[in-house]
Amino acid sequence: EERLGRRDHSALLGDEAMHASLVAVCCELAAHAYLPMSSSLAFPAIPKALGVTTFEFLICSENFLRDFEFHLSLHLRQHLASLCNRVIDSDVWSDDSPIVSYLTEHSELPKHFETIVTSAPPASCLGGGLR
Repeated sequence: EERLGRRDHSALLGDEAMHASLVAVCCELAAHAYLPMSSSLAFPAIPKALGVTTFEFLICSENFLRDFEFHLSLHLRQHLASLCNRVIDSDVWSDDSPIVSYLTEHSELPKHFETIVTSAPPASCLGGGLR
């Protein structure tokens, strides 16, 4: 409640994608802990089987890692962190990713970013600061 700043969590609790993502994260950790590495359940098999996109898996796993960091073994924390890094580095940029479609649809910079990009840098950045 404190972190989200609200008391009504009905929208979150009713979100099927959130539930599927959470199940995918838990199954991924259980599979990594108890099954051999050569298993056919190697990432991203579990999220795909549950219909979870890698982006949804990333969001859920980052929150899971933050909230349960001290309840997981170092081995599982490292595994989940490496999956997050993998998703950020490559998987999330695939053609079927929601991020790619969002960026394609919204290709213009928001107005506040345009002013930052087009305005001249301060004199101190150009070597004209106090000496």
